[in-house]
Amino acid sequence: MRLNSRARVSRRIDIDLAESASLLLCEIVVFGRAAMGERMQSGAFVDRWRLRRGGRLVFAETIRLDGDIGEKLARPSVAKGGAAIGTALIVPGDEALVERIRELSGSFRGEVGISAWNGFAMARFCAQDAARLRADMMAVLGRASTSPLPRLWLN
Repeated sequence: MRLNSRARVSRRIDIDLAESASLLLCEIVVFGRAAMGERMQSGAFVDRWRLRRGGRLVFAETIRLDGDIGEKLARPSVAKGGAAIGTALIVPGDEALVERIRELSGSFRGEVGISAWNGFAMARFCAQDAARLRADMMAVLGRASTSPLPRLWLN
């Protein structure tokens, strides 16, 4: 999803999985248009994720950015100037998966963090632009999946 200045987005993702189900959910959000020198100056972005497994809530998160989003993203504690963020939610996920992905850490073009708990893994991405983030996400997904990624994702 690409957000331009003055965009106002509020969405909610609710997932209810059976105990035996698997899931690979990925999202990339890009703030502004770097190629045009556009910085996300004002707007609102609210993103709510809820994951239930077997009817039990195992993950809940709300991300909220509003006002001068570009200024907030410039802060070292938020995105250190990055204009693209991403999330990959992987079910099932465990420490073995986390270790396989961490083996790639020297090749990442942005920042990538991954952890596992409650039977799932989550990777977080932050990069200066969408192309760098996408490259990191494809590398992580290639390690996370036991089957080849769809060709459409690789183009």
